[in-house]
Amino acid sequence: MHKSFLYFILCLIIFQTLYSATTGKITGRVTDYQTGQGIMGVNVVLEGEEMGAATDQNGYYSILNIPPDQYSLKFSRIGYAEVVYQNVQVKIGLNTEINVEMQAKTVGMERLEVVASRPVVLKDVSNSRLDVDYNNIKNLPIKNVESVIGLQAGIENDLEIRGSDPSQTAIILDGLDSNNPRGKTPYTNYSLSAVKEIQVQTG
Repeated sequence: MHKSFLYFILCLIIFQTLYSATTGKITGRVTDYQTGQGIMGVNVVLEGEEMGAATDQNGYYSILNIPPDQYSLKFSRIGYAEVVYQNVQVKIGLNTEINVEMQAKTVGMERLEVVASRPVVLKDVSNSRLDVDYNNIKNLPIKNVESVIGLQAGIENDLEIRGSDPSQTAIILDGLDSNNPRGKTPYTNYSLSAVKEIQVQTG
């Protein structure tokens, strides 16, 4: 029984590690517009999703294991005007930081809507990396994953990256290696309609 319990815990850890490699997270801090102090107990929710968090005593929050996509992030608390951040982009393996200032609610005050913008420099990326999200994929005149990857800088025909042999290219699908186990050739025969994001690392 003891061994079975340890095996279950090990499987759970492995699953969590693989799953976290295909998701992102949103973190940040909520402060009072006038005082600059952190606000405790603010509900932070991804609209349309059953995911969210509440700020701690210093106003910090963190939402983990979010599938890559574009979301609306709603901030609400009694006594403050509701704030909604639109177009919050979550990327695979990255942290999206959204900091918010909330104003004390007065009579007739409506909720505040803000459109998030993508930072020019991603501080938590240290390698050569390209991200192609679903909005870009669906506008391309192509039908398969390999063609999407082949359009990126540094990649040639048959998934040759920077002159390397295709067998040296690893295709990871939701954290699992999908290369052919015999010749180690990459497998890319996936439906584009099922793809949320493609991440290409050439380093």
